[in-house]
Amino acid sequence: MMKLEHFKTEPAKYFIIIFQNETNISILKLLKKGFRHCFAYQVEGSNILKIDSLSNITTVQQIQGITPFDLIKTHRKQGHICHLITPCSFPPQKIAPPLPFSCVETIKRLLGLHACFILTPWQLYQHLKRTK
Repeated sequence: MMKLEHFKTEPAKYFIIIFQNETNISILKLLKKGFRHCFAYQVEGSNILKIDSLSNITTVQQIQGITPFDLIKTHRKQGHICHLITPCSFPPQKIAPPLPFSCVETIKRLLGLHACFILTPWQLYQHLKRTK
């Protein structure tokens, strides 16, 4: 288990959560327009990782040659919703609720969020807006 001192010495880490409309899976078109998929960029110092859970694969990709500001600007030009958030430093010390693996569940685990009633990208977005 990490000690409090570990959090004080780490470089600042935050996430850029992207919500988008695009999907190739017809059932997901039932979800709210603009909120059919979500993924995250983890920004830590000058390192940026894209973490994207799709229905058939999860990818982690290192992003180079772009600043977080330009990344957000690019996604907004594409009509995506961008939300900046810092992760929970001390997530609950219990097992997360057993829920189906999805893009939303991936984001919740990255953030240390144990909210069993957040199942869709829209619900996640609403929760993140309320808890800024």
